Amino acid sequence: AGTILYKNREITALSADKIAGLGIARTFQNIRLMTGMTVAENLRIAFHKRNDYNLLDSIFHRKEFVTAEGSYDQEIDEMLEHIGLLAYRNEIVNDLPPGIQRKTDITRALLMKPEIVLLDEPTAGMNPAETDEMVEIIKWINEELGISTILVEHDMRVIMNICTRIIVMEQGDIIAEGQPEEVQNDEKVIEAYLGKSYSR
Repeated sequence: AGTILYKNREITALSADKIAGLGIARTFQNIRLMTGMTVAENLRIAFHKRNDYNLLDSIFHRKEFVTAEGSYDQEIDEMLEHIGLLAYRNEIVNDLPPGIQRKTDITRALLMKPEIVLLDEPTAGMNPAETDEMVEIIKWINEELGISTILVEHDMRVIMNICTRIIVMEQGDIIAEGQPEEVQNDEKVIEAYLGKSYSR
């Protein structure tokens, strides 16, 4: 229940494309990539809202189409290199491990050039090494790209290593809110997420 406000505007009932148009991108806990297509082909979807050429431009490969598509390819390659996925550019996504698929999903969100990105369980199904890589990617998104990041995550180690502000929920209720140090020392959080035997 409730409403969602973004820059003092209620966006609760807006469609996904309208929300994306406001500068909000997201990823899903269950990875939503287009199977049978390459990594690069999946990433091209991110430019849909930015296309300024028309159907005839694309059919006849006019200058507007060629220029835009070349620019998109360059952006894709640059982002893939930053994320560490350039070697997978032409691989079919469903042939790739879940960790690579998840990085591809996040890369697509970033190519939309959002002001804010919502990450739902970004480390789900990852081994410790992949989780550490994802932590560094999320830090880079926030600190280097300057994109505000909201994530839902159950791995407390991930949360404590990334977030500057944390809201802890249990059974749909907020039980704690604040900076990592405050939340980490909250008795309700310790009992709910870290266990009664957790040693600080």
